[in-house]
Amino acid sequence: MRMQAMVIIESDRLKEFVSSALERVGVPAEDAAIVSDCLVDADVRGIPSHGVSRLPAYIDTFRRGFNRPKPIIEVHRTGQATAVVDGDDGIGSLVAVRGMREAITLASECGIGMVAVRRSCPFGHAGYFASLATASGCIGIVLSNAPAAVAPFGGCQPMLGTNPIAVAAPGGERPDFLLDMSTSVIARGWLRLAARNNEPIPEGLAVTADGAPARTARDAMEGILLPFGQHKGSGIAMMIDLVAGVLTGAAFGESVQSMYVPGETHADVGHALIAIRVSAFLDPSEYQRRYTDWYDRLKASTPARGHDAVMIPGESSAAIALKHRREGLRIDSETWQSLQQLAVNLDIPFVTEKRLCSSDVLELNSTIPPEQYNSH
Repeated sequence: MRMQAMVIIESDRLKEFVSSALERVGVPAEDAAIVSDCLVDADVRGIPSHGVSRLPAYIDTFRRGFNRPKPIIEVHRTGQATAVVDGDDGIGSLVAVRGMREAITLASECGIGMVAVRRSCPFGHAGYFASLATASGCIGIVLSNAPAAVAPFGGCQPMLGTNPIAVAAPGGERPDFLLDMSTSVIARGWLRLAARNNEPIPEGLAVTADGAPARTARDAMEGILLPFGQHKGSGIAMMIDLVAGVLTGAAFGESVQSMYVPGETHADVGHALIAIRVSAFLDPSEYQRRYTDWYDRLKASTPARGHDAVMIPGESSAAIALKHRREGLRIDSETWQSLQQLAVNLDIPFVTEKRLCSSDVLELNSTIPPEQYNSH
């Protein structure tokens, strides 16, 4: 077991700092607020791999010219229910929010809307954008490709990204459905965090460049990730690359570049963002009745041995978010120190209100938590 101190901070205070840092490097205030909300939301939901730990890397992409702090994001309607968005190398979360907003507008007009996004960047946790649709009475579907790190089934060369998929549906009186997962056994972001201390990992997540099982996070980062479910995960990852990469006009396969690799110029990540208006198919009250019945039947079903209850996608992250909003957001000390250094580099005030966990430490497993293997 490894012990790590954790800092507790109010999420709103952290959002203010992230926004200030982004504004300092030229991001307009409105755009900075969007990116900040997305990053902090990941931490709030227990997905630190896609949270504020990425802020220093985002800032560095502006310095290198990899991303633009003031992108000119263009939306082109291509049909009654379709549009194409050119992200102009903007931060992925900003571009994806603009794209999903357009998909929701299309759905309000036509019942369904699909937006193809090109020239974007990895956008964080896909569930954030799918959830935007539920607030407007829509089911949201999000697909994205990513820099190649996964070998397709039967291959030994990284040709696919972790290629996340997210689906969100409004729950009304019940919790929303929110599936958010990568198509690799584990999301690369979790390995990036674990690699800071070279934590051991279980077999089956990745292999080294010569095909041996990767036993540490650093070995996995330098090697090849594996698709979940072998041929099934590989096939889904290919489908996502086809729809979000080939169809959108973005880069695909090994052509997608990584913001973490010095010298690369732009990611050209592709997203497919879909909104489906519930009322176009069912009266909202009938949908609510049927969703409640569906949800309650699943929750009432018999749990398997070793499990307390059947879990529905989105339940775990919602519970974590509730706790963080009530008790404060937990940030690991290494991420906290990196943010402190960023504040010094940018000459901006740092968040001062903080406290350590009551025990001063949080016990971390020496392996990645199994429930996070597929989380994006």
